[in-house]
Amino acid sequence: MFSQLTQDLRYGVRTLLKRPGFTAAAILTLAVGIGACTAVFSVVHAVVLQPLPYPQPERLVMIWETDKSGEKSNVGYPTFADWRTQSHSFEAMSAMSYWSPTLSGAGDPQAISGASVTADFFRVLGMRPMLGRDFTSDDDHPNAARVAIISYELWQKSFNRDSSIIEKPIQLNGVARTVVGVMPPDFQPLLTPFNKRVDIWRPLGYEAGSERKLQIDD
Repeated sequence: MFSQLTQDLRYGVRTLLKRPGFTAAAILTLAVGIGACTAVFSVVHAVVLQPLPYPQPERLVMIWETDKSGEKSNVGYPTFADWRTQSHSFEAMSAMSYWSPTLSGAGDPQAISGASVTADFFRVLGMRPMLGRDFTSDDDHPNAARVAIISYELWQKSFNRDSSIIEKPIQLNGVARTVVGVMPPDFQPLLTPFNKRVDIWRPLGYEAGSERKLQIDD
């Protein structure tokens, strides 16, 4: 059996060497397929197989609305506000949406991954900043002072782990936001697309009776 296997391998190698174009296409296809499978498994492993990296992860859930086809869809802020005030099934509820700012003034301008969250977002997860403070209810309303909390990775990469960054402004999309906190290095975002890390968080700043975000200039 071993001899037959060796002969088959040799024949396969000779065939591939005779057709380099086909060989290159086959290798590229295998590489893409293996890479895609690895990426999907990494996400499934982190999100489904391993418990969420927060205190009491078994008590955390995510909820959405569904459209007419049954697919998940975004939730308007008034709907979330109704859920939070009328629900008796949850101890606390927080909302988040995705944000893609450009950071300038800390080296070359760079696009970073952000999230807009309600003020109690980190408290709902049972987490707190490593440096500085958490968001407060005063931060999370229209026309509040613009503040942000940054990830440990962003603090390390763009600000050289300078603790004096707390209470200093940084430029995001040309608008100044004051850094009030830095998250610990082991903090993970909550089920963002493809488990992508988040570099920065800001308060949502929504008005409860409106679908429109009032702080639209940044």
